[in-house]
Amino acid sequence: QYYFETEYALDYALHRFPKPIICWGSGYVMGGGMGLMMASDYRLVTPSSKLAMPEISIGLYPDAGASYFLNQLEDDSIARFMALTGYQVSAKDACEMGLATHYVMSKDRQNLIDCLAQGCMPELDPNKVNAIIEQALFTYSQSDELALLKPELFALQPTIIELMSGSIENIYTSMLSHVPSCPAMEKAKNTFLAGSPLSAHLI
Repeated sequence: QYYFETEYALDYALHRFPKPIICWGSGYVMGGGMGLMMASDYRLVTPSSKLAMPEISIGLYPDAGASYFLNQLEDDSIARFMALTGYQVSAKDACEMGLATHYVMSKDRQNLIDCLAQGCMPELDPNKVNAIIEQALFTYSQSDELALLKPELFALQPTIIELMSGSIENIYTSMLSHVPSCPAMEKAKNTFLAGSPLSAHLI
């Protein structure tokens, strides 16, 4: 109980923190890590980033603020799909969905830190702080590269909308009969069917 109280209090504090927060979300960002990242103003992903809320596999439900940030997604079918299947969102999709704000190459991490450290602000002006951060991120973000990357989740959107329609009973029936067209959907189906039924109902 103490762990969760501390975790949720930290997430809330980050959401309310008056100074800008940068989160480097390289590699696996799951569960509690997503709570920390989604509470940050600048959410950076790299080619290795995989974002997910996998709680259905452990009999929990997407917590750490997920009931807020998943509901901010434009497509509620994708939000429900993420929560029910623990689907690992790629960096490209994370940027397109708004889960991430910038796509940065892993090799540029130290360069970005050095660039931020060189920022000069004689007077304490919050707007100038954001300007320094955004200029550094603009220098190292790979916005031009995003168009070249494969949007995995968005390519599956029509199928996901169909699978995630109706009650949890309907979703279960749809997922049970679904014939996956790719390894990602096969993993999503298996995770959902092997997951906690109680978690699925709570989600």
